[in-house]
Amino acid sequence: MNVVSVLQQPSAKNLYKNQGVNYLGLFGSYARGEAKTDSDIDLLIDFDQTKSLFELADISLFLKSLLGQKVDLVDRDSIKKALKPYIEQDLITVYEKE
Repeated sequence: MNVVSVLQQPSAKNLYKNQGVNYLGLFGSYARGEAKTDSDIDLLIDFDQTKSLFELADISLFLKSLLGQKVDLVDRDSIKKALKPYIEQDLITVYEKE
């Protein structure tokens, strides 16, 4: 499965626009091409405004159903500085607000 292609489908792009997503990126084992059958899909997300836990859960559930796999959704503002370089090293941009 090409995760980036799935995440760029029109239904997904509509969700990003409606939910105020500024940026969505793929990182981790799927971005590096090292994913195994039990790997989750790591996504970095940035919003135009703060989202509640319920809103984050809704977005995560939509992405999980779209991809058919567990999704680990990480808010860009919550990343620890020590982890940033590792995430940015293999980050693939999936969506960026125009």
